[in-house]
Amino acid sequence: MRNDVTGVILAGGLSRRFGSNKALAPWGDTTILQTICHIFQSIFSNNLVVIKNKSSFPSLSLGPCRIVEDRLKNHHALGGIITALEVASTENVFISACDTPLIQPELIQVLCSRHTEALATIPVWGGKIQPLCAVYTKSALPLLQAAIERGQVKLQDALQTLNPVWISDAELRWAGISGWSFFDLDTREDYEYAKKRG
Repeated sequence: MRNDVTGVILAGGLSRRFGSNKALAPWGDTTILQTICHIFQSIFSNNLVVIKNKSSFPSLSLGPCRIVEDRLKNHHALGGIITALEVASTENVFISACDTPLIQPELIQVLCSRHTEALATIPVWGGKIQPLCAVYTKSALPLLQAAIERGQVKLQDALQTLNPVWISDAELRWAGISGWSFFDLDTREDYEYAKKRG
């Protein structure tokens, strides 16, 4: 169990393409969000779920995963990361989107282990960076806040100020990681496809 990193699930998206709150979509005997919470609880001692509005999650039981409201409601993923860094009791946070129920615990462990002095440790898969499956440190907070003040609200633009450590897909494959860990359920078609795999 890791005490040096807080697990954080960002569940504040609008789910426009999905058509409903995808975090609450059924997954096995629970929901997508509860599935990821369960994975995180097996790895991290401290876990957060960052949401935009508590009314969007009526009476949802997430066990020891603490729900916090995003302090920057208009900045989506970037705002969620900033909120997580502000609220977390640990120096480092592992950030995940709420729609990747096939994420492998081994991937999380690899990224946390590779995170040392960098402001962010971010995997790259198939040529695409994966900032919503990454480790960030509290020292990144002033730079991310400054990016918003400059109007740099896109997460990928703000990341350039952090000089992240990039973890290649070759290294991840060597560790037994598959691309399913990064498969996010943007649409109903993605959801049905992933359920066959899950």
